[in-house]
Amino acid sequence: MSISSFFAGLFPSYSSNTLTNSTNAQQLKILRQPPNVSFPPYNITFGIAPVSDPGATGVVFNSKFLVQGIAPPFATVWLAYGPLGYFNTVARADQSGFYVFETTVPKGNTLIRTFAETNVTEDYSNIASVQVTSANPIVAWNAIALRAIRNANLTSEEASRDLAILQTAQYDAVAATINPNSAFAVHSAAKPGASPEEAANAAAESVLAALFPAQASAFWLAYSAATAGLPKDASVTDGAAVGLDVAQQTIAARANDGSTISTPYGVTANPNWSLVKPFVIANASQFRPAPPPTAGTSAFDQALAEVTRLGRSDSATRTADQTVAARFWDDPSGSPTDAGHWNAIAEEISVSRKDTLLSDARSFALLDLALADSAIASFDAKVAYASVHPITAIETTDPTWTPLLITPSTPSYVSEHAAYGASASDILASAFGKSTRFTDASTPYAARTFSSFAAAGAEDANSRIYGGVNFRFDTQAGATLGDSVGKTVLAAFPKKV
Repeated sequence: MSISSFFAGLFPSYSSNTLTNSTNAQQLKILRQPPNVSFPPYNITFGIAPVSDPGATGVVFNSKFLVQGIAPPFATVWLAYGPLGYFNTVARADQSGFYVFETTVPKGNTLIRTFAETNVTEDYSNIASVQVTSANPIVAWNAIALRAIRNANLTSEEASRDLAILQTAQYDAVAATINPNSAFAVHSAAKPGASPEEAANAAAESVLAALFPAQASAFWLAYSAATAGLPKDASVTDGAAVGLDVAQQTIAARANDGSTISTPYGVTANPNWSLVKPFVIANASQFRPAPPPTAGTSAFDQALAEVTRLGRSDSATRTADQTVAARFWDDPSGSPTDAGHWNAIAEEISVSRKDTLLSDARSFALLDLALADSAIASFDAKVAYASVHPITAIETTDPTWTPLLITPSTPSYVSEHAAYGASASDILASAFGKSTRFTDASTPYAARTFSSFAAAGAEDANSRIYGGVNFRFDTQAGATLGDSVGKTVLAAFPKKV
């Protein structure tokens, strides 16, 4: 179904006798708190209803949404908000054990807890919980895009390009409805009163469906969830029109950008990426660094000794925290990639700040433009110098040496991770403040806290040495390149209004 045809009718509302019961029960205001005793747990499940979060990202578009699960048949199910909140909302499970609540949370992150009891006993089950993020369309679609990247198993270069296309389309669509003079690439005429939220939704759904056609049905379900909370009037249809227009123009502009050219270079992944048309910088070689030091020079030998010592799999000198950092920033195949990792960081900070739609659109567009051009410029240096990774230099004298992390198939110079870290930290410092302290909980590993974006970017670069996959001169040149790209993108983008 297309967005245009969607507005021929209304999105079907979710109906359920259980929902009606739970809505009425919310008026009871019964305060319950589980006793401090242990009982055998019931088999209860709990999560956001698929109709409210089709992508299973944990992010919902609307503050009012559905949560559901399975409990013992006909059990009474209680709901509470926050880690210490009272259980004061109740629903009744049906004969199959299914239960559903319609709930409302403020923008940001909310922990919702539940437990069940039967009419035979007042024993309480284990408490189940779910973390819900209520966010605007920029953040919500970014989460959906990161899941699509994982599902498609993209490389970081491919992910950076797709995210830049998505976020610039959303930015230009939102700008068209709020401040047309601040558009970045596509200038579309929006009717007065057109919904900026719907412009962002329509642009995102159209772009993602074009980039990931195999996942188009999932994006349509997400779009349906996003628009379910919007009024069905001219503001929404007009917003959809401008979002579609911007999306189509954005996709068309990148149709022949070189990202599909196949020019094999040994076993290098995406060797053609140096031929991809940049988004902002003049050309891929604009910030190409000087050649790396050659073997036998003091600079090379010093870097070789460092990575040999710190980067080996069984290193006795690498600290436990350095080992954790190496794995934390690795972002291997099947993750949102190292480019997506910085988008996840931006998500977490944006949700905590509750910034405006246009402000978030600008921040994410800047971030992904910088990441995309950092990937292109990094590949220019990689292909130009074809520099070996540490393992190639080390194994000639120590064939037993192995790195902590898997060595990428791309040339070592420059470090793309370091380039991403430097360009992303420039953008996020500009958007959120240089001294912003934040905690990154976006990976499967334990959350890490950073005193600034620059500190996170530096650790991203250093992690490649700890992992044994890059030399110090790789990361230094990569960081310098990324910093140049980030500053160029900031200078070229329309000023914040």
